[in-house]
Order: sequence, then structure tokens, then C-alpha cells
Amino acid sequence: MNDDHMKSIFFVKKQKHNLDQTEGTPLNLIRNKILLIIALLLTGSAVVATIWFAPTSSPPTRQALPGFWGEPRVFTTFTLTDHQKRQLNQDWFTGSWTLVFFGYTHCPDICPMALSLMTEALQNLKGVAPDGMPLRGLFISVDPDRDTPASLAEYVAHFDPRLTGATGQRVEIDNIAKQFGAAYFINTPEENDKNDYSVTHSSSIFFVDPKGHIVNALMNVQTASELQNLLIKLTSSP
Repeated sequence: MNDDHMKSIFFVKKQKHNLDQTEGTPLNLIRNKILLIIALLLTGSAVVATIWFAPTSSPPTRQALPGFWGEPRVFTTFTLTDHQKRQLNQDWFTGSWTLVFFGYTHCPDICPMALSLMTEALQNLKGVAPDGMPLRGLFISVDPDRDTPASLAEYVAHFDPRLTGATGQRVEIDNIAKQFGAAYFINTPEENDKNDYSVTHSSSIFFVDPKGHIVNALMNVQTASELQNLLIKLTSSP
């Protein structure tokens, strides 16, 4: 797969804003969603991340669960800023199991739903995985122009206190999104308000183990109990 295709998946695409004359639906938003689906299908896998990890050493294979990829991957260097204005890098993941979700605070549906599922699962497990290691969440914003540390702090306060919000420079967001395989598109703002725009993004919840290895991703999780059961299986695997 060539570099142009890589860029079409992971980097921000600005497109001219057009309106459907009959329904008033932004055509570029529909087109972006279609492109996102095609990008996922073209990988030949349910998860884009299986192809796009940087060539780093891999730890021993963890037992794969149905619907997951079973080969853990190691982070390359990245730097973000959390909602308390602290630096967050690859070392932050060590010592805890972490649920990771990419989105933005102005998201009307997918983000609050996913973070609510993560919150309920964290609370049901009391923040501790079956193997005794801490369990927490990370919400990475792909919308740094609007999602400042202060706005992220206000947003994550609506969920579990074990949930951290993070953002950063665009180049760093693209870096970490590429490592996870989290695709997104920022749609063109409304003509009369440059801050009025939507973001089309992946809906996968990613898992990182206490050694800082990206181990799995789950798409289309529907309930907190489903997520909780998968977490129990994953963190109990040898």
C-alpha cells in the first residue's frame, strides 16, 4: 500500500462544504464516512492498526480473543498533554491496563456513549483488573483547535475519575493515532462559524497492557457488560 493511501486514512482532510439541496445533509461528511469505511476494508482486516504499527520489537503473543488481533505491539515515542496540563508519553501506560478511545468533546453521540460504557465497566470492576493490576481509561482528542486541557478537564469530569483526557500538537496526534490505527477526518467548518464543524472518527476501544503494549481493539461494543466481560477475559489471559 502506498504513502498516498496511508495519508488518506490517518491525516486530516479538508474538503469543500456542499449541501444536499433536498435534505440539507453535508455531502462532504457523507463522503468522508464512505472513505473511512473503504479505508478500513482495504486493509483486509477489521482493524487498521494491524498494518500501520512502526517496525518495533514485539513481546510474546498473548492469547487472542475472538474478534481481536493477537500480536501485541510496542509504542514508538510520542508526547501529548493531559487535562491537568501534564506531559503524557509512552511511559504513562506502564503499570496499568488502559482503555483508549479517540474522539472529540463536541461529538454528539459516539464519544459520550463509548466513554459511558468505559465508565460503567471501570466502576463495575472497581478500577482493578482480574490480575490485580489497576484499570483506567484514556480519551485522546483529535480536535486540538477546540479541545484544550481546560475543556478536556471539564468534559472528562462527567465520567469516571480514572479517565484521563489528552490532546497535543496535530503532528503528535497523527503520530499516536497511526500507532493505534485510529482513523479520523476533520470536516470543513460552516461558512459563518469556523468553530462549527464535525469530525468523522473511528469508534474502536483500544486496550493497552501494563507493559505498555497495544494488545487489542474492539469495534461495535454495545453494552458495558460486554466490554467488562471482554476485559476480564483479556486481563486473565496468560
